[in-house]
Amino acid sequence: MDIKEKQVLLESIDKRIARLNFILDSEDSNKDVQNDVDSVQSDDANKMSNDEVEGTLMNIAQQELKQLQVNKDWLEREDGGMCVECEEFIPIQRLLAVPTTRRCINCAETEPQ
Repeated sequence: MDIKEKQVLLESIDKRIARLNFILDSEDSNKDVQNDVDSVQSDDANKMSNDEVEGTLMNIAQQELKQLQVNKDWLEREDGGMCVECEEFIPIQRLLAVPTTRRCINCAETEPQ
C-alpha cells in the first residue's frame, strides 16, 4: 500500500469514526437509530421491541467504532495492511470496503465461523 492509498483509507476510516461518534453521542441519535430500525426486515427483528433493536444497533456501532480505532492504529504500523494469516498485503479496495478487517479475502473465506 502506497502513501496515497493509506491516506485515502485513513480518511475513509476517520469519516466512519466521526459518523459513529455522532450516532453514539448525539442526543438526537434516536432518529438515526430509528431509521436503521425501520430498515430491518427480518422476522426475528420484527419480534424484538424497538428498544431491544436500538440497544443492539448501538452495541454494534460501539464495537465497530472500537475496531476502527484499533485498525487505524494498526495501519500506521509497519505491518499495517498485511493479512494476519498469510502476511500478504490486503488490497486497498478490500480495506475500503471492510475497514475493520485484518484478513485478505482468501483467508477470510477460509476462517472458521
